[in-house]
Parts: sequence; C-alpha cells; structure tokens
Amino acid sequence: MRLLCILAALVLAADCANTKQRRFGPAARHTTETPADIAAFQAQSASASSLGLPDVAVAYAAHKGFSVAVTGTVQSPHLDLTHVHLVQTFDGVEIVNAVANANIRTSSSAIHSFTSDFYSGKETDFELIRRHQATNLLDPLPALDAFFDELGLAAPSSAGAAVSKHPQGLLGKRAFPPAEALPGQRPFRRTPDFEIILPSSAVMSAFGPSAAPSGPIAVPATLKYLRTDLNELVPVWDFEVDLGNNYYNAHVDARADKTSKHKRTLALVDWVSENYFDAEAPKNNDEGEIVYERIVERVSYRGKDAKQKLHGKFKKGKKGDKVELYQKQKVKHHHHEKQAAFVMDDAVSEEKDESSLIQGVYNVYPLGTNDPLEGDRNLVKGPLSLVASPNGWHWCSGNKKQCPHGNYTVTVGNNVFAQENLDGSYNGWENKKRPDGTAKLIFDTPVDLTQDPETYVDAAVINLFYWNNAVHDLFYVYGFDEVSGNFQDSNLGRGGLGGDSVIANAQDGSGHNNANFATPPDGSHGRMRMYVWDVTTPWRDGDFEGGIIMHEYAHGISTRLTGGPANSGCLGFGEAGGMGEGWGDFFSTALRMPSDASRDIEFGMGDYANGGKGIRRFKYSTNNETNPSVYSFVQKPAYWGVHAKGEVWAEILYEVYWNFVDTHGFNADWFDSPLSHAGDALLQQSQSNTYQEFSTGRTRTRKSVTWPTATKNSLPKSNDPYPLGGNVLILQLVVDGLKLQPCSPSFVDARDAIITAEDLLTGGKNKCLIWKGFAKRGLGVGAISGGFDSFKLPKECL
Repeated sequence: MRLLCILAALVLAADCANTKQRRFGPAARHTTETPADIAAFQAQSASASSLGLPDVAVAYAAHKGFSVAVTGTVQSPHLDLTHVHLVQTFDGVEIVNAVANANIRTSSSAIHSFTSDFYSGKETDFELIRRHQATNLLDPLPALDAFFDELGLAAPSSAGAAVSKHPQGLLGKRAFPPAEALPGQRPFRRTPDFEIILPSSAVMSAFGPSAAPSGPIAVPATLKYLRTDLNELVPVWDFEVDLGNNYYNAHVDARADKTSKHKRTLALVDWVSENYFDAEAPKNNDEGEIVYERIVERVSYRGKDAKQKLHGKFKKGKKGDKVELYQKQKVKHHHHEKQAAFVMDDAVSEEKDESSLIQGVYNVYPLGTNDPLEGDRNLVKGPLSLVASPNGWHWCSGNKKQCPHGNYTVTVGNNVFAQENLDGSYNGWENKKRPDGTAKLIFDTPVDLTQDPETYVDAAVINLFYWNNAVHDLFYVYGFDEVSGNFQDSNLGRGGLGGDSVIANAQDGSGHNNANFATPPDGSHGRMRMYVWDVTTPWRDGDFEGGIIMHEYAHGISTRLTGGPANSGCLGFGEAGGMGEGWGDFFSTALRMPSDASRDIEFGMGDYANGGKGIRRFKYSTNNETNPSVYSFVQKPAYWGVHAKGEVWAEILYEVYWNFVDTHGFNADWFDSPLSHAGDALLQQSQSNTYQEFSTGRTRTRKSVTWPTATKNSLPKSNDPYPLGGNVLILQLVVDGLKLQPCSPSFVDARDAIITAEDLLTGGKNKCLIWKGFAKRGLGVGAISGGFDSFKLPKECL
C-alpha cells in the first residue's frame, strides 16, 4: 500500500492525486472595500465620471495609498459592469500576488465593488528593501537550477543553457501599458527580463522522459516581488517552464544571501489541470473517511513497437509532401478500403475568399449526447454561432506561420487545431495526422467501438474538433469572448490577444486514463490532451465522452475569467483550485441534461471512459443519500486535493441549478442566453428565428420571448418565470460570477459573486433560489471559509 502524501499536502497545499502536479503559495488575504469607503471616494472625486473606467480603478487604489498597473479590462454589458484587473507595483515592479478586481458601473463610472490582496508595508520597509536588494540578487540561471532541483528534475538546467538578457534594468522603473478607456484594446503584456534556452537534456525529469519536450525549450524569466504569508516583500524570479504534461509558473526566491538549505521555490502553479480519477472503488477507513490511494501512472500508449506497426514508414511533413500515416486497412461499416493520408497543400480549401462561409458537416456525438452509451452519433452542422465564428470553423489566418492559408478542409480553424498524437510527442503538432472533409467539409468517418481506439482515430479527432468549437461558440454567447481571453488565433479586431487557439490532441500517447488542459495567459495557446482508457476491453477513447472534453475546456474558461485573462494563477490551489475542477463538472453535467429531466436524475463523470464506474466519489444528485457532500467535507484528509474539493463545489451548483429549472423551466436552446438579449449589441443582431438542437442537429424554431416589463434586466415579481428558462439563467449567472469574483476565491467568495450577479441581472428576484441551494449543502449565511458549515438562510428566504 502506498503511503498517503499527507505531509506534502499540509506543507505544500499540493494535490496528492498526482505527485507531479504541485501547487502551493501564500494564502490570499482579501480586503473588500466597504460601500462607505467607496462612497467617500466618489464624493471626493467629482471628476471621476470623466475618467476612463480603468483610471477610476487606479485612482481608487491611489486613494487607498497603493501604486498599481492595469492588467486588463473585461465587460459585462448585460450587468452594466466593467471589470478592471490591477496588480500592485513597487518601484514599477509587479508584486505578483498583490492584485485587485474592481467592478465598475459602465454607464456611470461608479465603483460597484473593489476587492484586493495588496501588500500593506510601511514606507520604512520599502527603503530597507531598496537598499538590501540593490546588490544582493541571484542571477536567473542558478535560481532556475534551484527550482529544478527542488522539483526533482534529474539533470541540472545549466548544462548547455543559453541566456539572453532584455535591455531593461532589473528592479528599475518600468513603463506599463497605459490604462485605456476602451476595454481590451491594449492588453497587458510585458517583455521578460531574460529568456533562458534549455536543451532537452536539461528537462528530462525524474518522472520519465515522456513528461518533457523532445527539443530545447525557452523559459521566460522576469524579476518580480512576492508577498509572503509573513507579509514580507521578497524579490522572486518568475519562471514559465513548459514541460508538456506540466506547465509551471514558479516564483523562486531571488535573494542571493540565502543558504543552500533555504527553500527557494516560494510559490508554484501548474497551468496544466488534469481530470484526475481513481479507477479503484473508494474505500472507507476506520473513521468512515473515504480514502483514495491509487496514483495514476503515465505510460506511452502501446509503446514504440505498436506505433511502428500502426504508422508504417513516414517522413517529416513539409509543404507539398505526402505524409503516409496509416497503412491501407479495411474499416467495419465502410463499403470500400480507404487510405488515410494528409497532403498539406491538399488540405487548403479551394474557396479562397475569406469573407465566404462554408458550413461543415460532422458525424459526432453532439452537445447533449455525452457518449456512445447515451445516444448515437448524428450529422450536425457548424458553426453554432455566426458571431462567435463568423468565418466558420475551418477559417484561420491569425497566425501565418501555423495557418498560412485562409480556409482548410482538415480539422484546423481559428478556434482549435485538432489532430491525433498517438506517439505522445510534445513537438510537431502542426503536421500531425488530421482527417480531411474535402472541399465540401463533410467529416463522416465510420466507427467500430468493438475494435481498438486507434482504428477509429479519425472519428475521434472529428469529435474532438467539433466539441472544442461547439464549446467555444456556446460560451461566447455567455460572455467568454475575445476581450475576456477566449481561445482564438485571430481575434477579428475585437480586442484581447490572439494567437491562442486550442491545440487539441486526440488519443495522446503521453498518458492514459486521464485528460488535461494547459491554460497559460491570454495570447498563448491552450493545450488539450485527451487519452485512451484501459479499464475495459477493448479500450475506450476519452475523445468520445463529451463531459470530459467539456471539463477540460472549462479549465480554460474559469482560469481566464477569474482575475482577468493576463493572470493564470488565480485558481492554483486550495479552495480556488478545487472550484476550478468543480466548474468543469458542473458545466459538463448541465449541458448533457435532457429536456424532460427532473431533479431526481443523477449523473456520474467519466462513466463511459471508465467502464461504468465513474471517476468521482459520488454521482451528482439532489438526494443527500446518493451524494452527502457538504462544505465541511473540504476539511477531510481525503478532500485535500483540488479534485475532491471540486466535487463538493459541483454538487452545490447542481442543487442551485435544479432550483432554477424547477422555478423557470428548461430551455432546449442553450444559445438563447440572457447576454444575447440584454446588453450585447453584436449578439442581439445575431438573433435568428431558428436554432440547432444539440442532440439531433435538427433546425428548430426559436420561441418568441415576451418580457414582463419594458426593462429586460428586471422582473416585476419573484414568482414570474424568467422568459429564457432556468437553465440558461443559472449558466449565465455562474459565468458572470467568474468575472465578478476576486483572484484566489474561496467557496464563500464564489457564492457571493453569483448572488451579486443575480442581483444585477434580475434585481434579487431569484436570490432565494441560490441561497436555498447553497444552504442545503452547508454554504449558508453563516458559512466561514475553510470548510465551516452553515445551513442558515437569510430571513427573507425562510
């Protein structure tokens, strides 16, 4: 029996479910400004209404005595809010975990709320820091060596490393992008101080070579400050280390006078989030605690020999080359032999006019059909939103190096590059095998699930391509757009940073029985790796379980929206990291809901891939006997990992979901979002009289909406049904809550953000539906962060 890593969890706040995924750092110290303080500032600042909205947030921070820089601005037009994200600076240098979220009324420039984690040292402390650190800083390369050593990497990073220095002076005055009135037009990004080029030999980890890239990697290194748990300000090297299965953002102590015994890595976030599961059934210990002990291993899928048998000979793909990736083979349910080969020039559509739209047709398990056990594949069309994807799913011109042609006939587009990755490689995804839909963009590839997954890898890629695009389009109409940090190669002139479409690998050979998603800051590719599962015979493919794909993509949504798209460290560990997992499960469960379902229905996660056993402790259910989860569970040793915490958060949201559906009904048209009716002019213009039904792909007539008042954002009585349906309303409020909540939120913070979103959208008419769901699971009025239950309701909800 393996020892539980209890000590590591206590010391590092690590998720022990996977020894490679380490996350720790100083605890958040949220300060929420009182309405009285905000009102006093507004009264003293008569000119605030003439300032740009980011400048209002900067002025308020200055009013409180803090120097800050704007890292991003995001809008919620249906709430009349602009979310301004700030980072505190000292002598122009970022204090990496001293951030703030200001929610400002767009129409009036009035501050609605302001929550910060600022460092509050005295001026004498600053002078001591200046004098001490002028000559006492560690160079970046030995600091990176120390990080590698503490992480357990086998080879020293300095072996053959090259370091290039940016001309900016260290810890000197730096110019930040000026705050602008129009959100997202000049996104925050600063050139690193150094770039360290590491040879592949330097990143071969103790966990095995499959975890590391096969070639040199570049590690950006930027000198910043970190506020510690002792409220000290420490200079740190901010490293971004992409090892493939892990994408570490490390903050390493840069003080040169610390001894070798001193632990230098002070904070660590892994931008890769995994859908970790325990294949073994849970066991109860003597105290009735649920204990999971299995640690998932990573192995190459089928090994090198199997790869050679499947692939045969092939040569490196260059423009114009024919890359033979499959031998000729007979496929069941197909009337002729088909040779799968990808010619890069042939993958370019004959339709060169970028303004024209070619609708694709895809034979997939569509949104609403979670997996092969829930329904059949159907031929569906894409895109699902002409606002989110106005040029279709196969147009791509944001990154000329990766997609030099405008239109493609393979699974490439502005939102996602989908391909097989059977060999598990980190590099070379651009020229991997992709199915070709020809000029008509018809992707109809047969599947025989009685065979091994590699025999239907083309169909898996198509399914993965469809789901990534469908989720992109769906969440766009709920507010995950370009300025908010969504994943697109070209942002179409709508703000934010482009060049960050999702790199989605089907049947990735770097692991099995899992899936993961990497979310670096806006402007860098999201990366999804889907694996096969060896629990059944034959093995099953996670690419055919939509809930797993949705869970992984949700990491990108929640990470980019919490704390702003420039900050990928807000859901790193603790309760915040747990909710990062929980939002994924909630979105996955809600979107597979049948239109005729009742609150008695129960759902597992990963049931198909894992052979019916599921990958969570309990099914999601409103029945306390089926799922006994309450907030205090997060204190249990078995719940120290982020995935276990996430199960509790998802169950709480599931309760709230059913309160909304029971009250307001179910709308089968998930694209009929509140945002598309209130506030977003672009989405309003796109409203048509029809929509595509998820599970069948059929075109349905959209029902006309009758609003009970002239103001769409409010309802006259609490018992009036919300015109769009309870499911779309609660999904909108959960997404809005992500934008409203602070960086590193607790369960209580996230609950309050959803309640605030409801108050802004529907005037508090539905707040008791939210409170009753939260209170049933221990997150009532008196709940205290850290897992202290309260089942109390507000008086008005009794």
